[in-house]
Amino acid sequence: MNNIDFLIKQQTIYTSKQKEFFKKKKLQVEIDDLPQCQVQVVTSPNQSTKYILQLQEADIKQITKSLQNQYMIEILELKECRLKTVPDEIFKMQKLRVLKLEGNFIKVAPVIDVEVLSLKNNLLLHYKAGENVKVLDLSQNKLQEFNFGHQLEELYIFANEFTILPQLPKSIKKLELDWFKYTEPPLTQIQTQPYINLLTNQSVNCIDFLKMFSKKQLQNKIIEASLAQDLGVLSSLAAIMDINILNENGDTALSLSLKTDNLFSVRHLIELGAQLELGSYAQGNILSFALENNLPTIINLIYPKLNSSLFTQDVYGNSPLHYLNKCDYDDINAKIIMKAKQLNIQMNFNIYGQSPIHLAIQKSKNWLLSNMLKHYRIEADDLFMMAARYDNLGAVMLLINNNYPVEEFSKIAICRNLKIYRVLKSYENYNIQKQLKKQMDSKNNFNYEVKLIHKKDMQSSNFLRQKKVQEDNNIDENQSQSQKSQNYIKLLRHCQRNSRKII
Repeated sequence: MNNIDFLIKQQTIYTSKQKEFFKKKKLQVEIDDLPQCQVQVVTSPNQSTKYILQLQEADIKQITKSLQNQYMIEILELKECRLKTVPDEIFKMQKLRVLKLEGNFIKVAPVIDVEVLSLKNNLLLHYKAGENVKVLDLSQNKLQEFNFGHQLEELYIFANEFTILPQLPKSIKKLELDWFKYTEPPLTQIQTQPYINLLTNQSVNCIDFLKMFSKKQLQNKIIEASLAQDLGVLSSLAAIMDINILNENGDTALSLSLKTDNLFSVRHLIELGAQLELGSYAQGNILSFALENNLPTIINLIYPKLNSSLFTQDVYGNSPLHYLNKCDYDDINAKIIMKAKQLNIQMNFNIYGQSPIHLAIQKSKNWLLSNMLKHYRIEADDLFMMAARYDNLGAVMLLINNNYPVEEFSKIAICRNLKIYRVLKSYENYNIQKQLKKQMDSKNNFNYEVKLIHKKDMQSSNFLRQKKVQEDNNIDENQSQSQKSQNYIKLLRHCQRNSRKII
């Protein structure tokens, strides 16, 4: 394909993508113009009317537009709408009794005085409930502190990070708390009277709570707490029990949480000081696992604790440097290579004879290859062959720039990759011309230096000749008339002798 055909093809692709973009944009505008929701009017048998508004996966513009002038709404549900704050329009709804803001990203929420309030599955750290709230759901947040109203009847607070349960109001009748299932023997997570009465007198921390409701000695349930992401219980148990306990398969709470994608537990365990070297990983270690599964957050967490013991190999001989080829984050890859170099980690070959450089060429990850070649050099004679096999011209140029020997053109020609073969032949011819030019330059410099020396010798000889003549003239001027005559007579006699010898 020549350059003109290539440009025409690229222009066609660009035009088609542009048309598709504007087509989607037009469709989106048409959708936005349509009403996104309708208020449901429900009439109960006793002739009372309820106004219900439900929105799911709506953006803030749609929500604001939908909530305008909706003063009659009694039940409002905004689920998974990516809200970061509570919309101001909610506080203008004087008849609102039930509010559900579940599955959003709310970190800070003001006091909302409704009868039923659900802020489940958000990012709350602190919360103070209104005095009139009767049913409160704060489950699956990051709560560390919270307060209740005096009319609270039902409370749901499982899967949070608090380690101290504040004193409950005496009006409470139902409590859902994950702490109950870690007692010995385990209790159900939802409890009513008479257990709740024991919690209405004073606040209690997690360990005292477990001892209060246990009939046996507490067991190490750190693995169970990490898999359930009950972070408050996890922090409490880690203070009095071994956080690195192994199960029958050789896994720790950290390794199991990582394998089951419980990343909040993983972060918490690392912050609590879990040992990174322990655990059973098919990849050989936690670093290789995180690289293969593209977990940059986990890699950044364990990076300050990296040491040579975390660069172990799996059963196939692959080290974390091999697994860099499966990570899509260039900044992470660069950090790991630098750390490996600082720890003096050598680049090894796996059981298939492949180094991380081979895999980078094979996967056409040339930025990673460039970084590896900058810090490592391996003894291998098949790098150009692999680049030709996978049609990786960029790898060829990187290998040339890093002074890897270019040899065995016949084998590369057998691969039938004419493009790379021509590049290598051109590079060979370029090197030959470069050497010839260097030799010619050195020869020209030598000739120039010889001419310069000859010129300087001529100048010095002329200078000496002129100086001698000048000295002779000075001598002649200083001689007297008698001395000049004697010298003249000596010169004549000398000439006569020479003429006799010649004869």
